Amino acid sequence: MKKKILIGVLILFLIISGVVAFFLFGPGGEKLEKFVQTKQYNIPSDAASCGDKKEFFSVSPVAYEDFSDLAPLGTVSPPSHTFPTDHMYFFIKNENINDPESIPNKVPVYAPGDMTITKIGSQERYEGGDLLSSDYNMDFVPCKEVSGYFIHLSSISDKLKEEFDEQQKMCNEYSTGGYNYKNCEAGVEIKVKAGEQIGTAGGMKDQAALDLGMIDFRADPLTYANQKRWQGKSVSTVCPLDYFSSPAKEELFAKVGDNREKRTIEPICGQIDQDIAGTSQGVWFKKGTPENPKSTHPEDPHLSLVHDNVNYAQPVFSIGNSVQGLEAGRYY
Repeated sequence: MKKKILIGVLILFLIISGVVAFFLFGPGGEKLEKFVQTKQYNIPSDAASCGDKKEFFSVSPVAYEDFSDLAPLGTVSPPSHTFPTDHMYFFIKNENINDPESIPNKVPVYAPGDMTITKIGSQERYEGGDLLSSDYNMDFVPCKEVSGYFIHLSSISDKLKEEFDEQQKMCNEYSTGGYNYKNCEAGVEIKVKAGEQIGTAGGMKDQAALDLGMIDFRADPLTYANQKRWQGKSVSTVCPLDYFSSPAKEELFAKVGDNREKRTIEPICGQIDQDIAGTSQGVWFKKGTPENPKSTHPEDPHLSLVHDNVNYAQPVFSIGNSVQGLEAGRYY
C-alpha cells in the first residue's frame, strides 16, 4: 500500500511539474511571467484588465503653475543614479533658487486619474546618525497590467496616512550616494478619484522634485546588452505621459526639459535603455559584479556612457565610485 501511495505521489508530482513547465516555458509562459511580475507591485487580484486602453489619466499630478520643468527619463545623477533613471522629475518651483539654503515651495499633489493606491512607503535619510530628511512614496494602479509610482512626497493626505499607520510594515536599510536610508512600506488598497489631493511635494530642503514612474506589463520590454541583469520595472518601464489624455498630455510634454533647455529629440519623454552591444555605449558594471538583477542596486560601484537626457546629442560619462581618485559625477 505504501509503495502504491509513493508511486501515486510521484506521478502527481510529475504531472504538476509538467503543467508548470508548460506554462513557464510553453506558449503561455510569457503571460504567466507577467502575472508573477504584477504580484510584486501588489496589484489587486480583482483589478479589471486594462485591455487595449492606454489613456487612464487626465489631471497633472502637480498644477502647471507649481512646477518649472519636467525632467525626461534617463537622467543621470551619480552616484545614486549612475544609470539612466526610470522615472521623471517634476521640478517644484522655488522663488529663491539662487540661495543654496532656500527651500522649494510646498505644493499639492493630485491623483492623475481614478486609481487604487496599492502600497505606501516612508523613507528616512541619514548622514552618520543624523536624520536629514523624511518623505513618502506610493504605488498605484488604474488597472491590472499597468502600475505607477510617486517618490518624494513631502506628506500624504490624512486619509492615506491613517490607513498607512494602521498597517503592519516591512522595513529595510541600505546605503547609496554617501547616505544611509531606512525604508518602511505597507500594502494598502485605497481608491482615489481623479483630481483628489493625495499629498504634497516640496517644502523641504534638498527635495526639489517629485518623481513619477510608470510600468506596463503589456509593453515590449526594454533591451540591454546583457538582459540577464535586468527584470521587473527595469524592462517594463514606459513613458508616463503617454498614459494621459488631452489636453493634459500636450501640456505636460511641453514642460519636458530642465532649466537649461527643452528636449527636442525623439523620444521627447527620454530613453533609459541606451546599450549598443559591441560598443562602449551603455551601462558598465564593475568587474566581478554577479550577473543577476540585484547587481543593479545600488548603482554607486558602476558607471555608464550614455546621452544627456535633455540635450540628447551630448554624450556623458556618469561615474559612481568605481574609478579610484575620480569624484562621482557627470563628465561631458
